[in-house]
Amino acid sequence: MYEKRCYETCPKGTGPDAVSNTCFKCNEGCDLCEKEERDVCLTCTPPTLVYEGKCVDECPGPFGPGGIVANEDATSCRPWQLSDMGWIPFPFLITAAIFTIICLFGMMRRKAYLKNGKMAMKSPQNTLTCIIIGLAPLQFLATICQWILSLVYPLNTFAILAILVTIAAIIINVAFQVWFSKAFN
Repeated sequence: MYEKRCYETCPKGTGPDAVSNTCFKCNEGCDLCEKEERDVCLTCTPPTLVYEGKCVDECPGPFGPGGIVANEDATSCRPWQLSDMGWIPFPFLITAAIFTIICLFGMMRRKAYLKNGKMAMKSPQNTLTCIIIGLAPLQFLATICQWILSLVYPLNTFAILAILVTIAAIIINVAFQVWFSKAFN
């Protein structure tokens, strides 16, 4: 019962009082409040959001680790999660793809020369070497970013990925150095 009328459930802006079987008025801007505590709001009038039992215009705190953001249906605030960052193409991968394409087109540029009295075509660059040398700085920057991410976001996944990338980079660079030394000396 609320304002001398009977309801199956308490109307918006009120909360249930189980002892007296009536509804009581919630704080301003609150659609539903806690049974025992009238000051604790469970649902706010849109566009306000529930944050720690109060109605707020926007969630407090910065966007990022340790911050508070609105939930998916924009009714309350919740702790920030890594999935809130969304997916952004990793800039080093985009740069690496563009550089690889440039190297491949560079291989198509050929010079003519005489070989055994006949004309032959030869590419002035070793494409594999060009790609590896060009990608080395990107690989180094990507590894540094992985380490930074593993420190910023305290998740084991980033730390493990950073370790694996560093180990892979060391193995690849040592193997390439050994191969390059044998092939060109």
